[in-house]
Amino acid sequence: MVVCMETWLLADEAALRTHWRARFQDHSALRRTDLETLAKPAVLQSLRAIGGGDYHKIRDGAAILALLNPATVRPKAPACDRALLALEGLAATDAGC
Repeated sequence: MVVCMETWLLADEAALRTHWRARFQDHSALRRTDLETLAKPAVLQSLRAIGGGDYHKIRDGAAILALLNPATVRPKAPACDRALLALEGLAATDAGC
């Protein structure tokens, strides 16, 4: 079970590199295959480390979320995939209105 939205941010290294540019720091969390098992403090610590010691949910989270590639995130984050499938289903149902 995913414990926070930031877990999904860790699934897209390219989005993090784009957002943080020169401040980007490589981190072992980027190579994990079990991101959704990480506790919230570990996720946030990883993002701070990747961002050169700086991560703010409102400023950085929203900006990185906009950069995410769903095709990259979905295989690494099954809960994200399920959420997107549900939204796609709702969108398909609404399309007939």
